[in-house]
Amino acid sequence: MLETNTENYRAKLKNEWNRLVAEDILTTDFVDRFVEKTKARIANEVKTNAEIWPTSAWYYKDKNNFEQEVELIKKYVQLRIPQIESYLSAL
Repeated sequence: MLETNTENYRAKLKNEWNRLVAEDILTTDFVDRFVEKTKARIANEVKTNAEIWPTSAWYYKDKNNFEQEVELIKKYVQLRIPQIESYLSAL
């Protein structure tokens, strides 16, 4: 739809993105707060999961622990949101 701009899709996408940013939903601050709240909510389950499936096991691709993975998610969002904004502004 983005390529063909069916039913003025590009403008609708940009408008929706801008609305969500204006409402502080698609911002790095909001995502950081959401991730931290979620992290706190699932802390017990993360501990149980690590006991069953230790991150030091051979089948893990890296040796990141839960905290490191959370930080990777937050860094990804911090990088990706400006990229998306730049892409949408060029449409």
